[in-house]
Amino acid sequence: MTTADTAADGRGRAPAAKSPDARDDAVNVSMQDAQSAIESTAAQADRKIEGAHAGMAHSVRQAQTRLKRVRTEARQHIREVNESSVDYIRQNPWSAIGISAGIGLLVGVIFRRR
Repeated sequence: MTTADTAADGRGRAPAAKSPDARDDAVNVSMQDAQSAIESTAAQADRKIEGAHAGMAHSVRQAQTRLKRVRTEARQHIREVNESSVDYIRQNPWSAIGISAGIGLLVGVIFRRR
């Protein structure tokens, strides 16, 4: 018996030689353990992905609801501005014409300089 054999066994005895069937059984057990670990990890990953998907779906629904509300508020604000503009123009037609002419003149001067 060599020193390496004694050190490998730890008890001062040479390890027993394993038969080919015993090695195959050990390999099969190791492969089954590895497969179980992989399946467990995959199941955990699936649960985490499902949780993340549910969270993202909830966030998307909340964002859609907020966007609809903002869109509705923006449309209402635009209607109010339009109505107040139309009311002002109807009540003060000459002022509206003067303001429009002044804005047109200002825009023309700005674009002519470029």
